Amino acid sequence: MYFDKYLQQGEIINSMGANTKEMIKWKQAVFGAVCVMLASQISIGLLDNGFKVSAGVLFLPIFSFYISSFPIFRTAAISAPLVFLLRGLVWCLSQKDPWLLAEDAPEILFYLAYGFFLFLWLRKVSLHPFRFSALFPIAGIDFLANCVELLVRNDLEGERLLQIALVAIVRTAAITGFLWALEWYGFSVLHREDTQRYQRLLTMTSILRGELAWMQKSASMIEGTMNAAYSLYSRLRESQPDSQESLCALSIAKDIHEVKKEYMLILRGITEALQKEKEEDGMWFSKIWSVLFNGLSRAAQDAGKHAEFSLVLTKDFYTRHQYELLSIFRNLLNNALEAAKLDPVKIRLVQEDDGENWLFKVWDTCGGIPSQVLDKIFLAGFSTKINYETGEINRGLGLSLVRDLVEDTLSGSIRVESQNGETIFFLKIPKGIVEEEP
Repeated sequence: MYFDKYLQQGEIINSMGANTKEMIKWKQAVFGAVCVMLASQISIGLLDNGFKVSAGVLFLPIFSFYISSFPIFRTAAISAPLVFLLRGLVWCLSQKDPWLLAEDAPEILFYLAYGFFLFLWLRKVSLHPFRFSALFPIAGIDFLANCVELLVRNDLEGERLLQIALVAIVRTAAITGFLWALEWYGFSVLHREDTQRYQRLLTMTSILRGELAWMQKSASMIEGTMNAAYSLYSRLRESQPDSQESLCALSIAKDIHEVKKEYMLILRGITEALQKEKEEDGMWFSKIWSVLFNGLSRAAQDAGKHAEFSLVLTKDFYTRHQYELLSIFRNLLNNALEAAKLDPVKIRLVQEDDGENWLFKVWDTCGGIPSQVLDKIFLAGFSTKINYETGEINRGLGLSLVRDLVEDTLSGSIRVESQNGETIFFLKIPKGIVEEEP
């Protein structure tokens, strides 16, 4: 978190004033220099004259990968003397000869050279996204910076060149592994977030489509009510012209007509908003189950219930009615989960094939449905879900919507059986309606 606090400020640096930008860059440089200084204590002495290979310089390209506007040379300029001073402190604490510390002074030039060469190179390219073609320039920068240090040490010989070339390769390999890990982790997190977002969007769209189907049915009921009110006005006008009752019936018909106009505008808006979704590709049924499973698992966890969900899939199939199927099975499975009183909850979706139809069974051990209400559960407005604390009763539209989607939209059938605490919904949906070529 501390790392992100200073590095991620660069993502919004362009929207700030000049003074604020400069302050953030100095904070980033100091923070980066401290990281380089501490990491430089991980080192290996290759020569007798104080030449050391450390891990501190690894942070410069890593920071450049993490944020494109990172002040590379400024960080290198600050870290170069800090590395030398920290080495001096360690030498003093270890009671070694302080004059030997002078052998580490040329290392300052290494950090300055590395930061300068990396700064020049990054003015033309970016390390993000990471590309393996960047390996050679990074290794070359490492090699040149070491050449500068050895030149000051007056030890730039053929054997030394081979050694620092090997050091450059090893250090660049370490940088590569770290950058690749950052890239992979970022992609993995993004992919996971996108998948979760996509599944939430699918669920939300299926809910909207279910509500839309119910609103379309209600629109015809509004139309029928308006016609009935106007018919009543016509009959009253014939028998009692200008009576209070006939005028009241006319007023009701007019009011319903206005409600109908507003209702149809809302209905059209939702329909147009979802219209683009109809043109998209469909889904495999196994993917539909995956979306259902993830949503149900979260719901069970939120409700503090231990649930076991399973799918018996005879044959996967491709459909462009994914939203209807999501809405159907989400309602059936959610109802079972909400009705469960005892743990563990077992809910199973079984798919079978009779040649012309897909047969589905939604089976659960969630307490069953009382026989006296079994023939009423598909009626609109009927519900057994009552909040005894608030007195609120559920809308009772879920199973009615399921029946409408199965029978009217998908030309199928649905029935239910319940006994001994177990409930099974049987669905039959024609393949010709629901299945399509991918």
